[in-house]
Amino acid sequence: MSICYDFICKYYNILSNYKIGKILLPDHKVFEYVAAVKLNMIMWEDILNIPEARLNTQYTVDDSGIDIISYDLTVAGQVKYVNSLTWELLTTFDGFCDHLEVVSKRLVIIRHDTKISSRVQTICKIIRLNMIDELNSVPTVTINKQLKYSKLSVDGKIRELIAFGRKPKTNDKFSDGQNMYSFWNSIKQGRKLNLATYTKLREVPFMMNKFKETEDDFQIQINSLLKYIDDHITITKIDTIDYKLYDKFIIWNECKLQRKCEHEPWVQLLDNFMLKKDYYDHLKTVDLDMYNLATQIDELVEFIEEGINIFEHDLWIKCVNENLIDKWPYTNLFEYLEVIEVYILMTTNFPISTYDEIYRNILKEDPSGMFMI
Repeated sequence: MSICYDFICKYYNILSNYKIGKILLPDHKVFEYVAAVKLNMIMWEDILNIPEARLNTQYTVDDSGIDIISYDLTVAGQVKYVNSLTWELLTTFDGFCDHLEVVSKRLVIIRHDTKISSRVQTICKIIRLNMIDELNSVPTVTINKQLKYSKLSVDGKIRELIAFGRKPKTNDKFSDGQNMYSFWNSIKQGRKLNLATYTKLREVPFMMNKFKETEDDFQIQINSLLKYIDDHITITKIDTIDYKLYDKFIIWNECKLQRKCEHEPWVQLLDNFMLKKDYYDHLKTVDLDMYNLATQIDELVEFIEEGINIFEHDLWIKCVNENLIDKWPYTNLFEYLEVIEVYILMTTNFPISTYDEIYRNILKEDPSGMFMI
């Protein structure tokens, strides 16, 4: 049986003894036990009995603002037995969740009749419980082996696999009893290292040793990353349900640090506004010349879209003379058909005195100047 199972049994027994008057507890403590049982989570004071927590000195039994936590350490909850709740009462909880980087989901458990502020509603996931109803469902007998124990989430399994430190063997198990080898093999055979959910495993040598990536893998990685961002709206710590979202993007970090997104197929990622901004911020710190060039090219793109001639601009002349059509960020200019037409004419020594005439002819056919491929 898992540690989580053992503790849930313990909490049931505490509540049972409370109901028959064997022990006395304040209402707020009873409510914490009720929440732990209802949500299948562990009381914070029992945190050091979790193996993963014992390995990490950042977990202490000091008052942290966290009252209950999931077995895999990804979900933290604060339990409030109060008439009304404001954000100020949750700042310690919020700050400690930031400190514990593994926490990806924050819950606030309150009474069914508690009034809450609008900010609390938008930042935290609220769960309302009726303590009397929940207590009525607790049996007044000792719980022994009657409960189904908690299964690890995918994130929990990934964390345990990383901590395991080597390729699992056929009979190796997770802490919840599930087979670790089967999980590892399904990731390997299904090439799940391409997916955003599993990218943390790309930092593990035994996962990557025989993972030979292909162009198909790259495209899957790109599509998965873009979909993940679209689904979660942000790559910053705004999303309280999955606020460490950005840290899961090992693929993006690799792409950014190794400058992959200046080349195909990774350049597709820069079509996403948030990733482009993040990459430009990175360039500003590591290669200011490239950052300045990229922003200048973006200005030329805006000129093209506004129907303004760019063909006598210094950067355009440099692009033609040095044949930079395939080099980022100049590639951004060649998403427009009129630019490609002019480039072909200029690189084949087409006999014309000024390229304004070419541009005027193009505009006769498309007054918007927006020939798009």
